[in-house]
Amino acid sequence: MERGYDVLQKAPAIVLKKFVMNLGVLVHYTGNSPHLLAITRELFRFLLVLRYHSPPAQATPRPAPPPPAIVTSMASLDISAPSLTSLKLPGSIGNSAGVSGALANVSSASLPYNPDLLESILFDLLILVTPSTHAISDELMVHEFYAEIMECQQWAMELWEVYKQDPDSADKSRMYCAGLLQRCFELMKVSM
Repeated sequence: MERGYDVLQKAPAIVLKKFVMNLGVLVHYTGNSPHLLAITRELFRFLLVLRYHSPPAQATPRPAPPPPAIVTSMASLDISAPSLTSLKLPGSIGNSAGVSGALANVSSASLPYNPDLLESILFDLLILVTPSTHAISDELMVHEFYAEIMECQQWAMELWEVYKQDPDSADKSRMYCAGLLQRCFELMKVSM
């Protein structure tokens, strides 16, 4: 049975999107847990890495290959090493279907982010920087997660520039991005 990142790499984008949203909801409801800081830290790490995840292209069904022939000698095998130009790099899969506007270029051109996952990642980050209870104060949040908050703020500002260019795209993602930017600026005022 496969576990860990191997399974994540093969997951369809919709399953991954729902999984990420569920993680955010779970963290929201663990507000009184003694492990809230550790859970928050791990989800921050996961989400900040997940921004760069590109799901596999959906494979088209192919007919089954013919059974292999029996090799009688090594001379009959045609073995050659691949050239550098024939290798495919991760992320050269292409754009996701159904994504339009300026965000269609987000994953492959200007920014290496997956537009299918943006909404769920922004949703979770907004939940993380806006705790549901007073278990984590703003001062504690800034003290424990200063680097993560700064990285979220920088990433949200990059996304906001993309959203400004295409006003008709992804209303929920735009709303989450604006909320994340506002909350990050509020937290940075607390640190000053």
